[in-house]
Amino acid sequence: MPGKLLFLSYSHSDFLLATRLVTKTFESAGFVIWFDARDLPIGSPSWREALKTAIKLADVHVVIMTPDSKSSVWVGMEYAYADAFDKLIIPILAHGDLSNAVPDYLSDYQYADVTRDYDGGMEKAVSAINAHFALPTVVSPLQPSSETSARGFLAIENMIEGVIRLPKTSGVRASIFQIGLDDSDLNIVAVSNNFLDSVLDLHYTSGQGVVGQAWETQQMIFADLSGLSPDELRQSYRLSDEQIALLADVGSALAVPLRSGSEILGVLAIDSPLPLIDSGFSKLAVQKEIVEIANLIAVALQGS
Repeated sequence: MPGKLLFLSYSHSDFLLATRLVTKTFESAGFVIWFDARDLPIGSPSWREALKTAIKLADVHVVIMTPDSKSSVWVGMEYAYADAFDKLIIPILAHGDLSNAVPDYLSDYQYADVTRDYDGGMEKAVSAINAHFALPTVVSPLQPSSETSARGFLAIENMIEGVIRLPKTSGVRASIFQIGLDDSDLNIVAVSNNFLDSVLDLHYTSGQGVVGQAWETQQMIFADLSGLSPDELRQSYRLSDEQIALLADVGSALAVPLRSGSEILGVLAIDSPLPLIDSGFSKLAVQKEIVEIANLIAVALQGS
């Protein structure tokens, strides 16, 4: 089904083959591909954690089977993560045969064979993914901004719904703000499905609100907003009456800069109706995963 996020697992010895699968088939079929050679953020402090996060967010785990991938420790590790996260596994035999290219952990899976009939084999793989997700879906209210590519937006749509599940508390919402073309403010470009349409016009200037503070300081910002009066919100966060009204049900918030090298592209904002101590944001494991997702969102914003 178009819009589904696929993680591509392969041996780097098969880079050209993997590129062909991405560019010729899966993306032309409308899927969004997470492809490490292109989408792993440069300078990631932990590429292993970035891979794990991408696998967790993906809907489908595609394994390109070749003699080199069979012997790859990393392809096996990625499969183990996908299996633990209960992902749909789609193996594709791209080179070699059953004896020298199919690892033991994939021996019980039906796979697509593209060694003799590339187009026919890939058609079966695409059909299997579409059939698995042939269920009614909720149409998202999100609309891509003019600065964000369609491909990048589809990836963001998958990731933003994943990030709100991390704190494991109810009522968590997420939004993504992108720096405007004139670099003067942050405009909202995507929200989780539990946001009201009224927030779509929300924007912040540098230093304004938790979002603007994350932009100004280039640091993750936590804020406990529970119990603060409108006057305190105006004084501490420079919020307008309209912004205060939209944040009436927010107990705590977290904002993370979206980085591309030394450049800040925007801010990922997450809020909870609970006070900070009860929100789940203070857990280090949650913070770590949110930062990894923020790195992936930054890549998607660039449409790379």
